Amino acid sequence: YAVPGSAVFFALAHGLPQLLIQVLIAGLLLGELRRRTGSLWPGVATHATINLLGILLALATVSR
Repeated sequence: YAVPGSAVFFALAHGLPQLLIQVLIAGLLLGELRRRTGSLWPGVATHATINLLGILLALATVSR
């Protein structure tokens, strides 16, 4: 129950109702990654990569 419970809190903590399902799925995957590897660092690196890609995409689509 730990991974699904953590994923729900992860999704709610992001405060993005329009992305709730996507963030919940990401939380489930990141939680499973933590469970399988026994380390937080692969999930931290994955989360940072997702954030970086989102920022780069936002910057690339800004109207100039």
